[in-house]
Amino acid sequence: MAKGKYTRKEAGIKAYLEVTGEELPLRVTVAEIREYSKALPEEQRKRCHELYLQYMSIGRPDYLDNYTYKRK
Repeated sequence: MAKGKYTRKEAGIKAYLEVTGEELPLRVTVAEIREYSKALPEEQRKRCHELYLQYMSIGRPDYLDNYTYKRK
């Protein structure tokens, strides 16, 4: 799969910022971002995940198709 515009960490930070308005430090890990997201209310958590997937799919046209296939 071709490299997309964002890394997992960058996509997570951007999604979290958009949903909460809170900027996470750049030194945060992907696992920590996941924990921050899990602590959000359900609707915000879902929105954060949707945005993360959208950011990860930029530059990777088949990313969402592959993600959907793996989740079935």
